[in-house]
Amino acid sequence: MIKSYLLNSSVKDAKLNVKHENNSYIFEYPCVNYYECTYYVLEMQPGIYKFELYGASGGSGSGHVPSYRFPNGSCISQDRVKRVNGNTVCKQLPSTGGAGAYISGYSVLFHPMKAFATI
Repeated sequence: MIKSYLLNSSVKDAKLNVKHENNSYIFEYPCVNYYECTYYVLEMQPGIYKFELYGASGGSGSGHVPSYRFPNGSCISQDRVKRVNGNTVCKQLPSTGGAGAYISGYSVLFHPMKAFATI
Protein backbone atom coordinates (compact mmCIF):
# COMPACT_ATOMS: atom_id res chain seq x y z
CA MET A 1 0.00 0.00 0.00
CA ILE A 2 1.30 3.43 -0.94
CA LYS A 3 0.16 6.60 0.79
CA SER A 4 0.53 9.59 -1.53
CA TYR A 5 0.07 13.33 -1.18
CA LEU A 6 1.37 16.54 -2.72
CA LEU A 7 4.51 18.08 -1.23
CA ASN A 8 3.22 21.63 -1.74
CA SER A 9 -0.57 21.60 -1.72
CA SER A 10 -0.63 25.40 -1.92
CA VAL A 11 0.32 25.37 -5.63
CA LYS A 12 -2.68 26.87 -7.45
CA ASP A 13 -5.05 24.22 -8.86
CA ALA A 14 -2.75 21.34 -7.84
CA LYS A 15 -4.61 18.19 -6.82
CA LEU A 16 -3.91 14.50 -6.34
CA ASN A 17 -4.31 12.77 -9.68
CA VAL A 18 -3.76 9.12 -8.79
CA LYS A 19 -5.60 6.06 -10.07
CA HIS A 20 -5.41 3.05 -7.75
CA GLU A 21 -6.63 -0.42 -8.65
CA ASN A 22 -5.56 -3.59 -6.81
CA ASN A 23 -1.79 -3.20 -6.37
CA SER A 24 -1.35 -0.74 -9.24
CA TYR A 25 -0.99 3.04 -8.97
CA ILE A 26 -0.94 5.47 -11.88
CA PHE A 27 0.32 8.95 -11.04
CA GLU A 28 -0.75 11.63 -13.50
CA TYR A 29 0.41 15.24 -13.70
CA PRO A 30 -1.14 16.94 -10.64
CA CYS A 31 -1.21 20.55 -11.90
CA VAL A 32 -2.92 22.72 -14.49
CA ASN A 33 0.11 24.99 -15.01
CA TYR A 34 3.14 23.43 -16.74
CA TYR A 35 5.53 26.05 -15.34
CA GLU A 36 4.74 25.64 -11.65
CA CYS A 37 3.83 22.37 -10.02
CA THR A 38 4.83 20.20 -7.07
CA TYR A 39 6.14 16.73 -6.25
CA TYR A 40 4.19 13.71 -5.13
CA VAL A 41 5.31 12.33 -1.77
CA LEU A 42 5.07 8.54 -1.62
CA GLU A 43 5.15 6.72 1.71
CA MET A 44 5.88 3.06 1.00
CA GLN A 45 5.96 0.07 3.31
CA PRO A 46 8.48 -2.80 3.03
CA GLY A 47 7.90 -4.95 -0.03
CA ILE A 48 8.79 -5.40 -3.69
CA TYR A 49 7.77 -2.59 -6.01
CA LYS A 50 7.82 -2.53 -9.80
CA PHE A 51 8.14 0.93 -11.32
CA GLU A 52 7.27 1.74 -14.92
CA LEU A 53 7.88 5.23 -16.24
CA TYR A 54 6.67 6.58 -19.57
CA GLY A 55 7.50 9.84 -21.26
CA ALA A 56 6.16 11.23 -24.52
CA SER A 57 8.53 12.81 -27.01
CA GLY A 58 7.82 16.40 -27.92
CA GLY A 59 10.23 16.33 -30.84
CA SER A 60 12.98 18.74 -31.79
CA GLY A 61 14.24 20.29 -35.01
CA SER A 62 17.84 20.38 -33.71
CA GLY A 63 18.08 16.69 -32.81
CA HIS A 64 18.31 17.54 -29.10
CA VAL A 65 15.58 18.08 -26.56
CA PRO A 66 15.63 20.35 -23.50
CA SER A 67 17.07 19.26 -20.18
CA TYR A 68 15.05 19.60 -17.01
CA ARG A 69 15.08 23.24 -15.90
CA PHE A 70 15.14 24.18 -12.23
CA PRO A 71 12.99 27.10 -10.99
CA ASN A 72 16.04 29.42 -11.21
CA GLY A 73 16.41 28.65 -14.95
CA SER A 74 19.51 26.43 -14.66
CA CYS A 75 19.56 22.89 -16.05
CA ILE A 76 20.90 19.48 -15.18
CA SER A 77 24.64 19.59 -15.96
CA GLN A 78 25.82 18.39 -19.38
CA ASP A 79 28.35 16.13 -17.61
CA ARG A 80 25.50 14.29 -15.92
CA VAL A 81 23.59 14.02 -19.23
CA LYS A 82 26.68 12.58 -20.98
CA ARG A 83 27.26 9.99 -18.19
CA VAL A 84 23.94 8.35 -19.08
CA ASN A 85 24.26 8.89 -22.86
CA GLY A 86 21.45 11.45 -22.78
CA ASN A 87 20.26 13.52 -25.71
CA THR A 88 19.41 16.79 -23.96
CA VAL A 89 20.82 20.29 -23.92
CA CYS A 90 19.95 23.27 -21.74
CA LYS A 91 17.42 25.28 -23.77
CA GLN A 92 15.94 28.39 -22.23
CA LEU A 93 12.88 28.45 -24.49
CA PRO A 94 9.61 27.17 -23.05
CA SER A 95 7.55 24.45 -24.74
CA THR A 96 10.40 23.00 -26.81
CA GLY A 97 9.41 19.34 -26.48
CA GLY A 98 10.66 16.47 -24.38
CA ALA A 99 12.86 13.41 -24.88
CA GLY A 100 10.30 10.64 -24.37
CA ALA A 101 11.26 7.31 -22.85
CA TYR A 102 10.20 4.10 -21.15
CA ILE A 103 11.99 2.46 -18.28
CA SER A 104 11.04 -0.16 -15.72
CA GLY A 105 12.68 -1.77 -12.74
CA TYR A 106 12.13 -3.31 -9.33
CA SER A 107 12.92 -1.93 -5.88
CA VAL A 108 12.99 -4.04 -2.74
CA LEU A 109 12.30 -2.11 0.45
CA PHE A 110 13.27 -3.59 3.79
CA HIS A 111 12.13 -0.57 5.79
CA PRO A 112 9.40 2.05 5.33
CA MET A 113 10.54 4.72 2.89
CA LYS A 114 9.44 8.17 1.79
CA ALA A 115 10.09 9.00 -1.87
CA PHE A 116 9.46 12.07 -4.00
CA ALA A 117 8.15 11.76 -7.56
CA THR A 118 8.11 14.38 -10.29
CA ILE A 119 5.51 13.84 -12.99
